[in-house]
Amino acid sequence: MNPKYCGDAKDLFKRGFLNLIRTGKVVQNLMVLPFFTGEFGPDDVAAYMRIIGITKAELLSDERFFRVQGRKEYIDTASIAAKHDLFLDPDRGAVPEEADREVITYGEIALLLPQQESRILMIYDESVNMADRERATREKIDALRSAKYGLHTFAYFNASPNNPNVLFVASGAGRQRIQSLMAELENAGIPKSRLLT
Repeated sequence: MNPKYCGDAKDLFKRGFLNLIRTGKVVQNLMVLPFFTGEFGPDDVAAYMRIIGITKAELLSDERFFRVQGRKEYIDTASIAAKHDLFLDPDRGAVPEEADREVITYGEIALLLPQQESRILMIYDESVNMADRERATREKIDALRSAKYGLHTFAYFNASPNNPNVLFVASGAGRQRIQSLMAELENAGIPKSRLLT
């Protein structure tokens, strides 16, 4: 999340998404890891919380996220919330290996999902190939499910260009919960065609 974009339409999408998730029964004790980049201060953090509709208690970190410096420690802050489901809000989303300040890597996602934990990660993601967004999203799902990571995942697919997807990811212990969450989203009216498996 870069504070210079705070309040844009994508933040309104995040607010609506989080409100929808809270109406269900599957996601519990939701917390947000914002991945703040760029120059920001306390007023920017407060504005971010207001626009996406969260409280200070739901914000895992108000620190800046860097490409290398303190990266592991920043992501490790999520381990203090082991009994919470998490919404991760990197600038661009999830990628295979490229460790820059705008993304989280698949390996880092796997580290946040120990096999014995049933938590669900929901990841803001607009880092897909614009030429074929659906294929690129399916490739991302397949990579996270591969033997290398062994995760259970699906995506809310936003077919509109320049609009974000949301990846839903869990370890083996969270398999049943993630299946229930997909069913809950369908029951809320999201067409099955928008939920890629």
